Amino acid sequence: MKQKLGKIAFVIPAYNEEVSIGHTLADVKKNFPSAPVFVVNDGSRDRTREIALKNGARVLSHVVNRGLGAALATGIQAAVERSNADIVITFDADLQHSGSDVRKL
Repeated sequence: MKQKLGKIAFVIPAYNEEVSIGHTLADVKKNFPSAPVFVVNDGSRDRTREIALKNGARVLSHVVNRGLGAALATGIQAAVERSNADIVITFDADLQHSGSDVRKL
């Protein structure tokens, strides 16, 4: 019996990831085109926010860097409240993960 997936949303904490965030978002969107993606811009001083917006992410920003735990908490709360996600996938912004690997979970 094939199991039906719930509604998936992605949370990507990002701190000064302008070099990789566009590639990361393209990879996620390629593999999960209809899933909402929340990027938590955690006090970046580069173009992370602008690039994430340009690539279709919903961006939440911390004014100062609050760390990974706070960025994840902000993103998960937004994913659940704003997209009614049943499943929240946390994903690194620095190309450590591949969107195709998520299906193996």
